[in-house]
Amino acid sequence: MNALLIFGALVLVAYLLGRVFEVIQLPRIVAYILVGVVASPNTLSILPETILADSDNILSFCLAVITFEVGGELKWENLQKSRKEILSITLLASIIPFLLIVSGYLLVYYFFSSQFNFSEIQDVLAFSLLLAALASPTDPSATLAVIHQYKFEGKVKDVILGVAALDDGFGIVLFSLTMSLALLILGGSGSSETGLMIGAELILSVLIGVIAGLLFSFVAKYLKISSEGQWIIVILSAIAITAGIAQYFEKDELLSCLVFGLVFSNTSSKSKLVFSVIQRYTEELIFLVFFLLSGFHLKIFNLQESLLLIVVFVVLRITGKYVGAWTGGKLVHASNSVNKRTGGGLVAQGGIVIGMALLITRNPQFDAVSNEVLTVIMGATIIHEIIGPLLAKRSLEQAIKEE
Repeated sequence: MNALLIFGALVLVAYLLGRVFEVIQLPRIVAYILVGVVASPNTLSILPETILADSDNILSFCLAVITFEVGGELKWENLQKSRKEILSITLLASIIPFLLIVSGYLLVYYFFSSQFNFSEIQDVLAFSLLLAALASPTDPSATLAVIHQYKFEGKVKDVILGVAALDDGFGIVLFSLTMSLALLILGGSGSSETGLMIGAELILSVLIGVIAGLLFSFVAKYLKISSEGQWIIVILSAIAITAGIAQYFEKDELLSCLVFGLVFSNTSSKSKLVFSVIQRYTEELIFLVFFLLSGFHLKIFNLQESLLLIVVFVVLRITGKYVGAWTGGKLVHASNSVNKRTGGGLVAQGGIVIGMALLITRNPQFDAVSNEVLTVIMGATIIHEIIGPLLAKRSLEQAIKEE
């Protein structure tokens, strides 16, 4: 059988299993990921390895659409109501996991040094710092899928989406600064200009999104569109163009698409129509294809290679997210519901964090630790992407009861 036939069959299997999961009160996207993992060339070789490279553009497009939707959820009035909670929780839910993971790996090295593929303390410290920085980003696509499946609303939902959107940007800055520090520890050349460079990258990525949002608001106002089908063509084209421009200039396409959705949602009278069209006609397919393809890229057998290091990362990251969310909420006197439930919506992780881990492997100065970092991140992503939606669902259900 050819790859296209098999892929079509897998889409149908994932959809049907998703319906089964829905009946037993589990998020559909967990089913999509599981089908992708089982069918992956890295697992049972049902599909040829070439599908991983061939599907990269589809995966990028799906993620761009989902990120646009996340931005669209960030209504200004909701952000204004929750800005203190979002900023405080973003900061603490990034810094506390960072500190826990660095100290945790140093303890593991002290008691179980044989678990590491390197013995020099500077390698262990650089490895710990890099992984700690990779703990910050959250995958908002998984949480958004759960929110839309169960139609969750409320203060906790707004805070979770705000933090999930903001901590990616914060995570990029933290990661870049940590990379520079790790290079110095390894004896390489850490650049004193790293902070300025990453600041410029973020500003330009945001600028692309702002321009796209304002232009699309203008076009949507004056363009005579008579059917929802035509809206789908225009919307998806605009998202693809925005992501493509960001890619062309080597900027963060996800941040650009998120800002695009945020600006359009808050400046256009047509935004409610546009986002309702996406949700009704394309969202389910986008989610299914994205999480199925994400499953293709995950390497389940990597769990065996560095199991202890993966478990340490997952446990300390989740603990840090919950403690950070609770502490951040307490500092600004947030409600008990926000303090206790926000952490559960920040567990899912994938996409951007895998891209950052791959950046480490492309820098020869990190050769001593890069393979180990990538192995831990790929293994942890499998766990985070499966349990993340489950924790998000439980947290938001509890929040509704408490609000």
